[in-house]
Amino acid sequence: MEEYLQYVKALRSQMNDVEDQAAKASMEEHALVFTIGVVISTLVFPLLRITLAYL
Repeated sequence: MEEYLQYVKALRSQMNDVEDQAAKASMEEHALVFTIGVVISTLVFPLLRITLAYL
């Protein structure tokens, strides 16, 4: 029984590690998506306005 409890504790620890890694990856992805949105809004949209103004 003790061996089983140790196994369950080790498994839970590994699951927590994976959950932490997934949360970190998700945060990094959201930060990149936000950064891309900022770049588009600050660089691309003004260029489109200038281009459309000359049409």
